[in-house]
Amino acid sequence: MPDDTPFRLRMNFIHMAKDILSEKMHMTKEVKGPSATPAYTTDDVLREAAKLYKFVCDRDADKTWSTNDKRRIQGPNEKIKAD
Repeated sequence: MPDDTPFRLRMNFIHMAKDILSEKMHMTKEVKGPSATPAYTTDDVLREAAKLYKFVCDRDADKTWSTNDKRRIQGPNEKIKAD
């Protein structure tokens, strides 16, 4: 199967989302302890993968996800707010 198929892209996003959530869980466990660390669910993985897909498909990502030293990272539906 070629690497550039939509199916392969979605599977890559799912794997990346799982890795992101695993890392977050691991870091939370180190800081707050095992009892404060909730396990992630399949729905959590799919939501995280959808965020990645939305970012990659955003043709104006340079504007909607911009960063600046005096500004925070902006989501696709947010207006930039200065600190």
